[in-house]
Amino acid sequence: MSVVTRIRTSEEITVPFSPEEIWSVLIAATAYPEWWPKRWPVHVLHEKPGLLGTEIEVRSLVGGSFCFRFEELHEPSAIRFRFFGGAYEGPGGFLIEPKEGGSRVRYDIDVFARGMTTAALSQFVPFDVVHRFHMRSLLRHLSRRVLKLRRLASRAREDAARAVVQAARQAEAAEARRIAEENAARVRAEEAEAASVVEATATCIAAEEAERQQPATAVESVLSPMFRRCANWLRSPSTTPLPPPSHADPSGSAASGLPDEMFQTARQYLEALSSPSPPEEIRACLASEHLREEYPHRFLDQALSSDLDETLRLRARDLGAFANQRFEIRDLAGSGSQLAIELAWSATVAADLPPFVKGQELAARIAIFFKFEDGRIARQRVYTCFEPWSDASERTQVLAERMSRPHPNRSLLESQASPAGSNFEIARAYLAALSGRAPADDIAAFFAPDAIQEELPNRFTPLGAVRTVDDIRKARERGLEFLDSEEYELRGATGSGSLVAMEVRWSGRVAVASGLFAAGQRLEAYVAIFLDFRGGLIVRQTNYDCVPRADSATPGAGQLSV
Repeated sequence: MSVVTRIRTSEEITVPFSPEEIWSVLIAATAYPEWWPKRWPVHVLHEKPGLLGTEIEVRSLVGGSFCFRFEELHEPSAIRFRFFGGAYEGPGGFLIEPKEGGSRVRYDIDVFARGMTTAALSQFVPFDVVHRFHMRSLLRHLSRRVLKLRRLASRAREDAARAVVQAARQAEAAEARRIAEENAARVRAEEAEAASVVEATATCIAAEEAERQQPATAVESVLSPMFRRCANWLRSPSTTPLPPPSHADPSGSAASGLPDEMFQTARQYLEALSSPSPPEEIRACLASEHLREEYPHRFLDQALSSDLDETLRLRARDLGAFANQRFEIRDLAGSGSQLAIELAWSATVAADLPPFVKGQELAARIAIFFKFEDGRIARQRVYTCFEPWSDASERTQVLAERMSRPHPNRSLLESQASPAGSNFEIARAYLAALSGRAPADDIAAFFAPDAIQEELPNRFTPLGAVRTVDDIRKARERGLEFLDSEEYELRGATGSGSLVAMEVRWSGRVAVASGLFAAGQRLEAYVAIFLDFRGGLIVRQTNYDCVPRADSATPGAGQLSV
């Protein structure tokens, strides 16, 4: 007996467009791939005249694929279709109603999902809420498509008007050029005639001057070689050695107190990655026993370890997959043989390379911990937090939602650091308090009143978060209720000045079931933490949380296979 789960829900959106504009987008089935959300790629299976009977397949990147067939059209108010042959079966459709100043668009589904797994998950996951989220995203993409077409039509009208004006101006410019060229030709002829008169006059004057200077020829023959030697001596460069150039760079390692050779090697490596340099050009920066460890992120389910050859192979793959790669240093700290760097990375996907889709606009914040041997990079640990957007419209939406959040103020980080070494001790005490389930007020006491904590996007917090001290206190209270234990294992640390950079392996156990989390479930993450201090208090904390994908994990998931 087959087990089915019914999913019946709807979502609506009000937009400033006429029903006819929305209808023109919905009936153009062959254009669906141009505006449908990229996380659910679509393609037309069968196209029928007039749309009725046309079948479209949706290939979800996170769930099962499904198809739907258009069965009813009521222009310009309703479209009905039926899901079949995949994860869902049942009716659905769009309803378009005119509203003052625009339209209201509603998306309805009433489907059955088969399978024991779906039935079991429905006891814990609110499928109707999840589907409304996806439906809202689809309606927003529909609205953006209508807006884009309206702008294109307006731009076409403007271009046509500009073309008419430009043609008239070109005709006027051509006539003006003709007149200018005629005037210029006349002036050149007059100048040439004047130049010939001047040249003839100068020739006569030179002849008269040569005749007057004739008696002095014998004296000039004696003095001329001496004057020539003096002139040559005056023009020759000094043989006194110049002092060697200083390597101090106010924006580089000298200002940060870092070993210059180590900083220069790291900068050379990042500049090579930002350019189309072939893999062999980065080999000079890497030790023969080089090891690269990359921790889970949006496009990597489990941690990945690469030796030198594999690192160069991945570089070759990235050159074909990404265009306009850019690595921009945000902050850095280091001592001894270690260097920690915070980066802003951006690129455009140049070719389909699953899970990447051509045209995606990618951005990420990256923390890299380098270890050097004999001036080369012997090991690098990479913590990447990708931004949740995939195209320009999603980027605009996410950044708009962040505008009201507080932002880290770098001017707060003037060097008012505590005595040498104490910042490391405070950082260790902070981790110990977190592991020891210290109450919220005790955790807040580590921060300055104007402190900011920034959690970059990750699987636990997809959009990231920026918190004030009050937010940190509230988040700690929620965390103590959600987890019955947690541990912060310090794997490495470095720092200079007021900055301490730490590598931490975090684990925790869920106390109370919530959403996708079950009571007793074990959670893990690899975390890079950057702490800025002022007077012994934290004024900025930046977290790079790398979380293994839970549904792809195996016993011992989250551990590197090295």
